[in-house]
Amino acid sequence: MRQLILLILLVLPSVGKAFVVSDLSGRQVTFEQPPKNIILSEGRMMYLVMALQPQSPGHNIRALADDLAKADRDTWQKLTELYPSFVNKPIVASPSTGQFDVEQAFSLNADLVIFSLNYRDSLQQSETLNRLDALAIPYLFVDYRHDLSNNLLPSMHILGQVLGQQTQAQKFSNFVQKQLNIVEQRLAEHNHKQPLVLLERAAGINGPVCCRVFGQANFGAFAETAGAENWGSRKTSGVSVDLNPETLLVEDFDVIIATTGNWSHKKQSISPPLGYSAQQSQVDSGMQALVQRTGWPQMPVVKNKQVYVMWHQFYNHPGYFAAIQVMAKWMHPSLFTDLDPQQVWQEYHQQFMPFQSSGIFWSQLP
Repeated sequence: MRQLILLILLVLPSVGKAFVVSDLSGRQVTFEQPPKNIILSEGRMMYLVMALQPQSPGHNIRALADDLAKADRDTWQKLTELYPSFVNKPIVASPSTGQFDVEQAFSLNADLVIFSLNYRDSLQQSETLNRLDALAIPYLFVDYRHDLSNNLLPSMHILGQVLGQQTQAQKFSNFVQKQLNIVEQRLAEHNHKQPLVLLERAAGINGPVCCRVFGQANFGAFAETAGAENWGSRKTSGVSVDLNPETLLVEDFDVIIATTGNWSHKKQSISPPLGYSAQQSQVDSGMQALVQRTGWPQMPVVKNKQVYVMWHQFYNHPGYFAAIQVMAKWMHPSLFTDLDPQQVWQEYHQQFMPFQSSGIFWSQLP
């Protein structure tokens, strides 16, 4: 009897214990128990979920949008090979389409919907949030794309609470902050020239069409953290801007970095297919195609082979610190001779991913 009472006392605190989560919009949401039927309004939120529960990333994910499968086929293939059940999970419409279906969420018995903070206003205007409130379906706002430097770690702690993975969230935060500190402290301790960098967004995805460049957010912020001046920040305070190709040809860039991915399913793509299935010969061929676009062979930066490619999905990936480390090493090689981003990227996979790293995620013009 005494043993039974002790067992009850051990179990009771973890059963039905309510907890409160504050999201990035400042809302406080009370949960009577950890959610078991979570809807990811964007499929690439799985990057965050995998980092928090790499041993069982999908057991509490009820449905998700299809952008992971469409935009990052390599990760989707890796994930579904390990967890085939993802193929059969219901698909929801992303808020980016303006078609998020509250009734579908209700029919799926959703006990949490996770949204990106940048869609808050549009979700309010469309009455989506009011309808979720009316049906008593909790929702939270996180940010894994717009302002990673300020919002990623708080977002991971929010998800750590609702997934019951607070310890893993803290482990993740410690790892990421350590990797960022290596770059930031080294640059702060040494005088360094800020090279002028052109960041082309999704280069080659629409064939030889050029150019969309990153502004102050996403990769633009990454480059500045890595000790560069982002040329696109002069053109827009937003995420990116489309520019006439001739605009680039009169600039004296020190470095060009293009974000690319495995978009081989798009017939018009000439993009180097970076990702988990990338082969060096294919990446080299794609880079040659990029620098053969009109006017590019004459650019001094191309002649000097200071042209690089970086995996596009780093812009909304919790492993974004690897992109910053790589860029810092490209632009300040003498300061970072001891830094091995490839090893760090492998360590990240060992600790925070359900599968090991493979393929190629960055490269230089051969």
